[in-house]
Amino acid sequence: MRVEWFDYSRYPEYPQLWGEFVHGVTMLDLLFNCGPEARNFMKARG
Repeated sequence: MRVEWFDYSRYPEYPQLWGEFVHGVTMLDLLFNCGPEARNFMKARG
């Protein structure tokens, strides 16, 4: 088994409901804050 870590620190900021933008959150934060528009903030792995 192999563990992979992803670096999300360079992903674009998106509107969050409270205060300044925080990078260290889960993908659920993006989905709950942006709904269907969340896909516009995700990058494809290549």
